[in-house]
Amino acid sequence: LFCALPALALFGILMVSADWIFAVLLGPAAVMPSAAAPILMVLLLANMTQMAAHSLLVHTGFFDQIARLGIAIAAVMTAATALAIVSGTDIIGFLNVYTGIYSCGALISVALVLRGPIRRLQGGVNA
Repeated sequence: LFCALPALALFGILMVSADWIFAVLLGPAAVMPSAAAPILMVLLLANMTQMAAHSLLVHTGFFDQIARLGIAIAAVMTAATALAIVSGTDIIGFLNVYTGIYSCGALISVALVLRGPIRRLQGGVNA
């Protein structure tokens, strides 16, 4: 639980004062669109979910599931990036697609945890 505190704190900061944070971090170099803050908050939640699931999978010996999922997500993100470049998608459109793919990967990680270590713990089939 304590490892989630920094991400939750950042989530709260983004919720309250994202424009100010981006202005301080980027200065006059760039302006972050206001639509980016909610996308980044979803990415934070997806990352916390993914990290917890991957930690459980790694520490219970389910390495191959993480490897296969990582390869699949990398391939889909590469294809999405190429498509975004070719189609001329703006940064918010790209972030939305990236967040969707990343969130799906996090949810698949949770499903792998339920299929693997949790099923094993409950005495089910060895996944």
